[in-house]
Parts: sequence; C-alpha cells; structure tokens
Amino acid sequence: MTTAVTYERIERAEEAVRRLGALARVYREVYAEPPYREGPRDVAAFRVRAGRQAERDGFRLVLARDGDELVGFSYGYRLPADTGWWKAVEEPLGEAFVEENGRRTFNVAELAVRGAWRRQASPPPCTGS
Repeated sequence: MTTAVTYERIERAEEAVRRLGALARVYREVYAEPPYREGPRDVAAFRVRAGRQAERDGFRLVLARDGDELVGFSYGYRLPADTGWWKAVEEPLGEAFVEENGRRTFNVAELAVRGAWRRQASPPPCTGS
C-alpha cells in the first residue's frame, strides 16, 4: 500500500461497463464483510445492476487506485423526472421537494472502499474522461 491514492472519473457507459469485472472484485471483497455478508449471487446481481445503471443519464463513476491496484469506487446518476425514488419515504416531503426534472438530484448508487484504504486523508482532484 502506497500513500498516494489516485482518482479517475469516467462518464461514458461503455468505459464503465468495460471495467465491471474489476468493480465486481472490489464489490465482492467489501460486501462480503458484516453487516452485508453478500455472496456470489449478490455479486452477479451487482454486475447486472451496475451495467444497467451505467446507461442512465448523468452517470459518473470514480475509481480509486493505489498504484495499479483498484482500491475503491463510487458511482451514481441523475434521478429521472419520472422517478419513484421519493415514494418510499414515509414522511410527507411536499410536492416541491419531490418534484424531479432529470437534473436536480444526483443519486450515489454505490460506494465501496477496500478495508485497508478506509479512513484516509482527503482525495486530490479527479482526472478522467
């Protein structure tokens, strides 16, 4: 483990999909831990879900590397105007709060950091496509 983690931002779906194998390896390691204890079926479901989510409007993936080693990632996308996202909230939020226009809200769908790299110093700026 080095001290300089680097970050790369990816915005193109095809580039993100190309990296699904590496993402799945990190996902498998991180989500095997408590409280998740996910197994092979969960990892396979992640690959399918992540591939679909990469196609969403406003998709962004950030990879964290220590040298050549992938140590974490996060990705998300904009909520579409017709989202059902807010319907699951039990407290009434008001019409103005839940009205989406396809650009207002960015959903962080996944965040995974391998154990040895958690609780590190602030990241430098991202590079990428």
